[in-house]
Amino acid sequence: MATIIDEKRENKTTLLQINRKRPSKKDPEVMQRIKEFAEKYYAEHALSPSIGTICEGIGEVRSRVYTYLVEMDYEGILRYDGSNISTDKTEKMSGTIALPAFSGNIPCGSPEDIEASVEYYVTLPTVIFGKGDKFIIRTQGDSMDKAGILDGGYAVVERATDPKIGDLIVALTDKGENTLKRLAYDAGKKKYYLHPESTNPIHQDIYVSELNCQGIVRSIINNY
Repeated sequence: MATIIDEKRENKTTLLQINRKRPSKKDPEVMQRIKEFAEKYYAEHALSPSIGTICEGIGEVRSRVYTYLVEMDYEGILRYDGSNISTDKTEKMSGTIALPAFSGNIPCGSPEDIEASVEYYVTLPTVIFGKGDKFIIRTQGDSMDKAGILDGGYAVVERATDPKIGDLIVALTDKGENTLKRLAYDAGKKKYYLHPESTNPIHQDIYVSELNCQGIVRSIINNY
């Protein structure tokens, strides 16, 4: 069975090489539609579209899309290796990370329990937001508006249990609720507390009997 699979791959590669050696002139408008569709698809899904997906997207048959891709690769309009499609634009988009987003409490427990609580995934560029084990939470209220964290925004949080004093963290209160605050330490009481930075005086420091940090805030995304 392995030999048959290898032969199929070899035949596919050979056909691709033959077609590249004998290009035919194609309709520039169709080429542009294929290129634009591939770039839009990559921007939305962070991966290259299949030939079948392109066919559905632009209303062309599979054989025609394939021959166009080969021709476009030959002319340097895009890169096509028989499987993946890339352009100058998509290569600049490459380097993304898909982060789980939670709308409520951040779950603790097994990977299955955590996955079940994920509301959706958000794809962000690593060149801006970096890599690592991170998640996203929706920010609520005005308890941190002085720190630029506004209601209805998003916080990109790196999972960590060893924050430093002064870090913006997501932590559990003694009531088992998540909160995003500035970590502080009261030397007199010898206790950690979670400090709000708000224009609203209703928000007070939250003392915790034991620090339970779920992550350190690395980036804030606000809607204006």
